[in-house]
Amino acid sequence: NISADVNKMASVYLFCLLFYNSTKKLWNNILHTLTKYGNIGSDNHLRRLSTINTLKDRYRIIQLLKISDNVKVHLAFDETLNSKMIIKEIKGDFNKNAGDYEVLKKLKHYGLPYIYDAFSENGNTYLVIEYIEGATLKEITEKDGVMTERQALERIRDILLTVDYLHKNKQKPIIHGDIKPENIIINDDRTVLIDFGSVRTEEGTAGFTAPERILGIKKSKESDIYSIGILLYYMLTGNVKKIYSKIQEDSFLPEIIDVIKKCTKKNPSERYEDTGIIIKEIGKILSRMEVTRQERNYSK
Repeated sequence: NISADVNKMASVYLFCLLFYNSTKKLWNNILHTLTKYGNIGSDNHLRRLSTINTLKDRYRIIQLLKISDNVKVHLAFDETLNSKMIIKEIKGDFNKNAGDYEVLKKLKHYGLPYIYDAFSENGNTYLVIEYIEGATLKEITEKDGVMTERQALERIRDILLTVDYLHKNKQKPIIHGDIKPENIIINDDRTVLIDFGSVRTEEGTAGFTAPERILGIKKSKESDIYSIGILLYYMLTGNVKKIYSKIQEDSFLPEIIDVIKKCTKKNPSERYEDTGIIIKEIGKILSRMEVTRQERNYSK
């Protein structure tokens, strides 16, 4: 029974989310203490973990930014182009995913960082990615607070246009699989989606990952759409907790609540079929908001 499986899956997901939220603060405090005294998590420690100095006699490694089981992310300087780059170091044979890397190199969209190079060295694979100045959506939210309805809708539309481009890529549809505030960089009027690509191995992030993925179901267009719904709710509230119990429907326009609810349906088949449909819905809401604003100004 698909419906019963989905309900069980949602219950498990809710439990995992509550457990994650309850332990996150404790872990952050531990990490902060270790970082303060120069241990794991500090820049000095990350530098010590980085064993590479240069790549291809061109990319000079400045600092190791992030490390996980299979991936290291470096800040580098391209001596040829005389500019900063992000280099993602991936464990494994380049030839295994060579076709995927070629697809990624051909992507050209305002909402994506440009991928300059993909190569193999030291038995690992390296992606050279455009360095984007700016702050993440999470950093901005924590510093400046939540967005207005208009701001949130305009930003989520930008993200949707980027995801729509990935989903409808002619060479090979690309599912992001980990859409979250940390993977959105905002630079003036540019909204950039990072850490994308079919070579990703991560299983998403608690709070933003679709519940069916807890059961091991592969990432899909529907799971990306779920994450977008959660992301819109995050932009408006600064958290993702209430959405699993009760959305305060009187806090926002009903049309916005409807979009969030349909994006985050427990059953993937009940969500929007396509990101293009959501883009149109967001456009209609923004148009009605503009008409209302003009009417109010006229009445004054």
